[in-house]
Amino acid sequence: SVSMLAWTLTSIAWPLGFALSIPEQQARENETLLHELLHRTKNNMHVIISLLEWQKSITDDPSVRDSLGAVQSRVFSMALTHQQLYQGADLSRVPIKSYVTDLLQSIESSHGRGPGTLEIASDVDEFTVLIDTAVPLGLILTEAVTNAFKYAFPDGDGRIGWTIAGMIPTAV
Repeated sequence: SVSMLAWTLTSIAWPLGFALSIPEQQARENETLLHELLHRTKNNMHVIISLLEWQKSITDDPSVRDSLGAVQSRVFSMALTHQQLYQGADLSRVPIKSYVTDLLQSIESSHGRGPGTLEIASDVDEFTVLIDTAVPLGLILTEAVTNAFKYAFPDGDGRIGWTIAGMIPTAV
């Protein structure tokens, strides 16, 4: 009778344990799908960037080339956000310090400035934000720094400084 009871408990517990693991399995599958979606989105944005680069190379109009370059910078800003998401530990939050650092380096290199001609200094706290915050922040940063390269320092000498501080949540 003890062995019969053990068999009965085992036969009841096994389906329950299996049923309890289904949500965990679905959560893992959803995370994998989200990771893949972020990666594909980033790759698609890089295809758009390449198409814009190709279009720039076949036009003779400098104003068209400048406009296409501005669009490229904006798309890159969004692509970098997705890259930071899928490479990070949390698929819903962007690490701002590495995002801003990578974005500023990209903007600097896209303007063809040699090192030391126009300094970009940034002081960025280590914190994360949702993609809904990171994308507009990246676009604003891209516009501001690009405009500084174009208009604030026409002779190429100067310093652009950024400070981005995150709020530290407090326990309630």
